[in-house]
Amino acid sequence: MTSIALLLIAGLANGAPAGPGNPLPPPALVGTWDVVRVAVDGEDQLHWQYHPDDPRLLGRTLIVTPERVQFEHGRRLGCKQSSWTPRKTTWGVLFAKGFPRPAMGGRSPTPLPEDFGVRVARKETVMVYSLCTESTGNSFAAGHWAALMGDDLALHYDNQVLLVLRQRPVTARPVASFSCAKAATTSERSICERFELASLDRSVAQAFREALERSPEKQAYLRQSEKEWLSKRDLCEARIDCLYVTVRLTT
Repeated sequence: MTSIALLLIAGLANGAPAGPGNPLPPPALVGTWDVVRVAVDGEDQLHWQYHPDDPRLLGRTLIVTPERVQFEHGRRLGCKQSSWTPRKTTWGVLFAKGFPRPAMGGRSPTPLPEDFGVRVARKETVMVYSLCTESTGNSFAAGHWAALMGDDLALHYDNQVLLVLRQRPVTARPVASFSCAKAATTSERSICERFELASLDRSVAQAFREALERSPEKQAYLRQSEKEWLSKRDLCEARIDCLYVTVRLTT
């Protein structure tokens, strides 16, 4: 095997840059993406801060433009993106270096895609784009990154969470937890006019269902809390800032 071939193999294993820096993202990456799945390490439940398909992240939005990246959940990820240098690596390397876990109970400290329930081949090559961070060498996998995974987008949210996102069609309409065609109050109609509010509303409904499943003995208390929250929400009427604050308090 020639020395050039050996260098190429080493570069692949270490996630070396795939070529000259590209100031623009690939067209397939640009757009508005919605979180359709929250994947966490099934072998590391002890350290979970988010659980699978956690409503606090499910439905959140990532907006990618040639100049900026913005994830609408809090302030964890948002920046002016100055470089779109692609890196060529494998899914196995991304999971091993991007989601470190302590070696406990005889388990491996190296996570695998299947530990997150992600169906990708470990040796499959993938082009990765670092987001809102300047990183070199092996460290890029530990920061925020995005990689196309078929028609979906994989986003490294933190060292425990991989988000799977789907691009929002241009013809899409906001979908709330209730029928927008039957929206009965001003606050409901306002929610149905905005994707983020509708997404947060779905999160509230999902969190409520999960609470009922976890604590059926508290059903009366939870349903009373829901009524109180709905009353507070409806007082906002069409005041968007009020609705954002009210819904985010629950999520």
